[in-house]
Amino acid sequence: MSLVGDENKYQLLTNINPLNSYLARSAPLRSAQREKLRVMREHVMLVVRAYNEILSDLSHDERRLFTDHIRKLDKRINQGLVKLTWVTRGVIEYFVKDCCSQCAEGHKIVKQFHEGKNVIMKNCKEVSLTLLVKIDKNMVYDEGVFEQKQMEHRLRVKVKLENAHKAIKNTMRSMYINFKEGSGEVRREWKAFTLSTDKAVELALRNTVKKSLQELSKAINGDAKVSSPPSTLNSQLSTFNSQLSTLN
Repeated sequence: MSLVGDENKYQLLTNINPLNSYLARSAPLRSAQREKLRVMREHVMLVVRAYNEILSDLSHDERRLFTDHIRKLDKRINQGLVKLTWVTRGVIEYFVKDCCSQCAEGHKIVKQFHEGKNVIMKNCKEVSLTLLVKIDKNMVYDEGVFEQKQMEHRLRVKVKLENAHKAIKNTMRSMYINFKEGSGEVRREWKAFTLSTDKAVELALRNTVKKSLQELSKAINGDAKVSSPPSTLNSQLSTFNSQLSTLN
């Protein structure tokens, strides 16, 4: 077996030439021995596929964050690359089973990380789509009703934003468990991931403020794209201005 890589990706590959050479030199091998070697190779391929699945699921930036986890797997697998041969006893019982177990554990952490990212992005999207004002079209508000409606809506929005913030914070804490004892490189990558998450949350808040102001502007000035009657807010503002003029 061998580790083959380029600037973007490392993959664990099996080199079948040593096995073929061994079989060629040992032509008189009984069919049972040939079958044993074939089964052994299939088991080794389980390690190869398990290792490659982890790398395939990680982006270039994520691999830097998972540097320690990948190095741990490399250290264990390299023992087999250096010390074991196709005729070594216990390859399947010890090496293959242990490597597959460690790869499964590593892959589980990768999946948990991606699930956490999805939770964060989902909550950021919820925040981005939340309007800070609630204006019912074609409704005339009596004095004080509009203010009361907005107060009630703000309370609901506050709870929604607090829940989103709590979900993101708890998710980040849960994800951090797998990296808190990492090397300096891993800590730097975690800091970069934290900053990118902060920017995503900030962008979501900016979007909700922008959309809310646009909604309020449409309610006061009307929609320039659609020929529509004056909004209830605009009518109320006009009435209020006329009352002021009368008082003056």
